[in-house]
Amino acid sequence: LQEGGTLAPGNLARAPGATVFGKDQLGGVHQIAKVTDGVFGNASSWIGASGFSFVGVAFGRAVTFEQLAFGRDNTGGFSDRATGRYLVQVTSVANPGAATPDADWTTLGTIRYEAIAGPGFTAPALRHRFGFSAVTATGLRIVTVENGLA
Repeated sequence: LQEGGTLAPGNLARAPGATVFGKDQLGGVHQIAKVTDGVFGNASSWIGASGFSFVGVAFGRAVTFEQLAFGRDNTGGFSDRATGRYLVQVTSVANPGAATPDADWTTLGTIRYEAIAGPGFTAPALRHRFGFSAVTATGLRIVTVENGLA
């Protein structure tokens, strides 16, 4: 687990052929398209508009990866945008997107952005990098979960 930081070289979500998608958005500045723009902060963010929103990246091909990084602010200005639970899911279907059925996604795990959770997790709103066993997929999505459903 790494807290804070910047975009990593070779970021698959920003690679040629990768596209971002999502279920819904709150509106205003909080747009799905801004998820992979490389700019941190409230003016370049996505906030879902429902209790089971998601945002994801279609890689344009099968890729293998073993880490994920995301944050709710990373500037330290909006700590109220951090708490909650998120499912991290992958798929191997061709051309995944917002209409890809839930049954075609496999859950890798649950990330719990709740109160300060200990070493390496002192500011939940900051970008965090998580490592896991290598997985090969055509797409990745992060699903927001409310009311303890995950």
